[in-house]
Amino acid sequence: MRFEKFGANLEKIKITLSPHDMNSLQITYRQMDYSDQQTRTVLQKLLELAQQKTGFSCPDHGKLLIELFPVAEGGCTVIFTVISTEEMECIVFSFSQLETMIQAAVKAVEQGYCPHPDGCCCSLYRLSSEYRIVCRPLRAPSPCAPILAEYGRNAGTGELAQAFTAEHGRLLLSPNALQRLAKDLG
Repeated sequence: MRFEKFGANLEKIKITLSPHDMNSLQITYRQMDYSDQQTRTVLQKLLELAQQKTGFSCPDHGKLLIELFPVAEGGCTVIFTVISTEEMECIVFSFSQLETMIQAAVKAVEQGYCPHPDGCCCSLYRLSSEYRIVCRPLRAPSPCAPILAEYGRNAGTGELAQAFTAEHGRLLLSPNALQRLAKDLG
């Protein structure tokens, strides 16, 4: 198990779990689902270990974003990000054409908005015949929102808009979707 704090104010912690770690926690990446009690117990245990080993903690007034990524041979990476309630809500942008979205991503990267030093988590979804970028800035105002609004349309703000996109769409890229689009397709 490896712990790594990062972010502008060390508000993120990345925990890399080996296959052995996953076995000792009695869970697999495929089993992890926050609606499952065993997953919540494992995540709570990881947070406790992170606090013991690094001092990382989520303040009572904050929210915690949890991201899970599979690692080769049965491991898993868990990233916990503390999100202050004072921070800006996520914004969802819709694009009817992939090319237009790539142009927006390239412009955001060229102008230095992405990756933003204050942090931003952008994810790309496919929803029916459109593409959606869910932008979750860690500080207000969102640095890339004006560029995304110039090329696409605002499809909603807040947790409900993000949840609708995640439930009905198919996740294509996350995190850093804008940066990865600009680099790989721009």
